[in-house]
Amino acid sequence: MPDGEVETQSSEPILTVSDGRAVVQLNRPREHNRIEPVDLTVLQDIFTRVEADGSIRVLVLTGTGRSFSSGFHLGALADRLTGNGGEGEDRDAFERTVDRLEALRVPTIAALNGSVYGGATDLALACDFRIGVKGIRLLMPAARLGIVYYASGIRRYVTRLGGGGEKAVHDRPVDRRRGDAADRLS
Repeated sequence: MPDGEVETQSSEPILTVSDGRAVVQLNRPREHNRIEPVDLTVLQDIFTRVEADGSIRVLVLTGTGRSFSSGFHLGALADRLTGNGGEGEDRDAFERTVDRLEALRVPTIAALNGSVYGGATDLALACDFRIGVKGIRLLMPAARLGIVYYASGIRRYVTRLGGGGEKAVHDRPVDRRRGDAADRLS
C-alpha cells in the first residue's frame, strides 16, 4: 500500500518484515486503531516471531490512518473487569502485551502517525524511541473513567515522563505545540 493511503478494511495488526526491519501496523483506521482483545494475542504472536528471527534488527510500531491508536476497546475492558468477558478471558493480557513489547531484544520505535489515547499511550512509552508527527495529542483518561492502571504502566509513565508529566497526560490532552509533557516523550 502506498504511503498515505488508508486501508479501508479493519483488521488485526499487520506485520511486514523487510531488510531487518519489522513493521507492526495497527490496522483499524475507522476506529482510530482501537485495540481489540484479539489484537493482544496477535501482537504477542508477532513479538514471539520477532524474538525468534535473528535477522530482525528493529521493530517499528505505527498505525494506519490519521491516529496512532485510540487505545483498548473500553467495552471489552468493562467486560473483562466485571468478569463478563468470555470464559477464560485474560484480565492482564494488555499489561503482559505491553510488558512484552518493552522487553523485546531489538530496539523498538513508536512511529506516532497521529494522536495517542488510553492504553495506546503505554504502548508508545514501552518503545525505546518515540517519533511523532507535528500536532499529535496524548491523553490517558484512566482515572477519569475509574480505571485502576496496572503497576508496570505506572512505572513507565513515571520513568519516561518524570514527575508532573504523568499528570499532564492524565488531566488534559498533551499538545506538542504547547511544549508541555509531549516534549518528554521524544
